[in-house]
Amino acid sequence: MNANHVRELGQATVSGSLPFPDIVGKLIAEGVEYYHVDYVALHINFYSTEGAVVIVPLNFENLPQVAPNFDSSALISAILDSQKNNQKFRDFSRRSTQHEYHHRQPACPSPIRLSHRELSPHKFAPMLDAH
Repeated sequence: MNANHVRELGQATVSGSLPFPDIVGKLIAEGVEYYHVDYVALHINFYSTEGAVVIVPLNFENLPQVAPNFDSSALISAILDSQKNNQKFRDFSRRSTQHEYHHRQPACPSPIRLSHRELSPHKFAPMLDAH
């Protein structure tokens, strides 16, 4: 995994400078198996199949504080809505934190696993890990 390239892709995710399905395809090509967005610590961790980790700061101004309750159905709906309507990551992040999709316990929100089989140039279908 090329950490500099993964870092650039993480920054492109935050800035919205590339379409997210393109970013996912490039992350998979770099050997990224999954990522975890931490809205409390404000960073994204990208994990490789070999166990390497790349951390990218999540620098969003005015991001709402993470809500105390977790609603997995609402989060899945927001993810699917983002996939269908190409919502920018910044907008998704604001929406997900203010509507109680996440909660404060860091172990509970599951990382998003990138599936090689479900990725196409026109569709990104994350698999929610059910830990």
